[in-house]
Amino acid sequence: MDICKFITLTEAIFEKEQMPKSPLNIEEIFNEYLDEEYKRKRKELDALKPEGKTYYKPSSSGMCSRKIFYETIEKADKTNESSKRGKRIMRLGTIIHEDLQKAFEKYTKDKDNIDI
Repeated sequence: MDICKFITLTEAIFEKEQMPKSPLNIEEIFNEYLDEEYKRKRKELDALKPEGKTYYKPSSSGMCSRKIFYETIEKADKTNESSKRGKRIMRLGTIIHEDLQKAFEKYTKDKDNIDI
């Protein structure tokens, strides 16, 4: 469908439904959702952290040793927030990670012995 047909169709829907003709800002709606989802997930993860103990994340294993030091020992706050684009890219990674994790969990339940 070309853009002209899409715009015409959208206008017809707005007129039929008697909705205001202001376009939806899909990108902003999604960015707001990602911000809320990030805060929710951060709360869940923070609740799992051992209180008062130093811990290391497996995903940090290949990162800069200074970064690991400041995250774990110094408990330094993040100084820069991710960009909106970066948040969208990380969300895709999270979705793929969750899907792979579910697939592996299902696979291990279906198989008695797993050869590695």
